[in-house]
Amino acid sequence: MRVLFLLVSICATMLALEARAQEIPAADLDLEEVFETLLQGDGTSQDRALARLDASWQIAYVPMLVEALRVSSNPDRYAIVELLEARTGQKIGGDINRWFEWIWQQRIVAHPRYADVKSVIYRRIDPRFAGYFSSSRETSIRLDEVRWGGVVQDGIPPLRQPTMLSAGEADYLSDGDVVFGIEVNGDVRAYPRRILAWHEMFTDKVGGIEVTGVY
Repeated sequence: MRVLFLLVSICATMLALEARAQEIPAADLDLEEVFETLLQGDGTSQDRALARLDASWQIAYVPMLVEALRVSSNPDRYAIVELLEARTGQKIGGDINRWFEWIWQQRIVAHPRYADVKSVIYRRIDPRFAGYFSSSRETSIRLDEVRWGGVVQDGIPPLRQPTMLSAGEADYLSDGDVVFGIEVNGDVRAYPRRILAWHEMFTDKVGGIEVTGVY
């Protein structure tokens, strides 16, 4: 009986989505607006946003929907899961890590608007994150591999333009301390691990070049 009830529930959900989708021309889809609604709208507007995605479905929507699921505080957020499972045939539920594993196995090609949608999603975590993503910016890594680690911007204060000392002046270091050294255009710098372990990253200008280092 439970299996039958589940099947009836899924069918009812898909019929409802299909009925709503017929009201919305797919050509008019504005992905940023749709995901904005999906993340902060009420139940009715969220259903309508999902129907719009369903009407113009592309497999490239999957990473965006999974990211929306990650940050959504909407009580009806599992309607996102229902659409994902219905369209992919996967029964993964709300397990974000497993969804990403599946995405990477499928080698899904990113949607052209993915970066803009990611900006909409990530500014829900921290408004400053919005500027991290834009479709006008070239990237050399997969955007779906960029995932929030649980800290807002500067939640762990970075080391910015640190003051440099000569090796002889760095008396706070012992002979066994590890340092990371870089050289750019003849400019040599060393960053102690014990300091980077606290800050986790630094920004500096080395040899006239802006450098960001992550530990």
